[in-house]
Amino acid sequence: MVSRRTLTAAAALALAGFALTACAATPAAKPTPTPKPFSATGTISVPMDISASLPLQNGKPTIGNPCIPKGGYSDIDGGAQVVVADGSGETVAVGELDEGGLQNGPSGSAFYQSVCEYPFTVADVPAGMKFYSVHIGNTNRGEQTYTAAQLKSGIALTLG
Repeated sequence: MVSRRTLTAAAALALAGFALTACAATPAAKPTPTPKPFSATGTISVPMDISASLPLQNGKPTIGNPCIPKGGYSDIDGGAQVVVADGSGETVAVGELDEGGLQNGPSGSAFYQSVCEYPFTVADVPAGMKFYSVHIGNTNRGEQTYTAAQLKSGIALTLG
């Protein structure tokens, strides 16, 4: 007659063998790859000071020529910081505005409606976040929220 202890010991050995077999057959989990950082690109446009910008046009207003923003926009200029933050407001990347140039205004080629447009690129923005906010200029300017796809394809901000 087989004792209960023998059955219990046999069952324990069988379970241990099953567990070892199951562990050996299960592949190790692969580490999740870290998303690669990306560059955020865009422009910011501000109203142009016609009187101050006209002398910079060499007699003929031309797209891309230097221009000077209207008063109240002195914080928007080449070298100004462009701050990208995560959903909690923590800064994750910083870039700067490139030098600005004359661009057509809302109605096309009317010089009096032209704007100063400043392009920017912010490198090494960490990927993997649902939303990002972008802030340019002084603390009164606020920020706008975008997805990574929008930042990669280029955003266009307009003040004024």
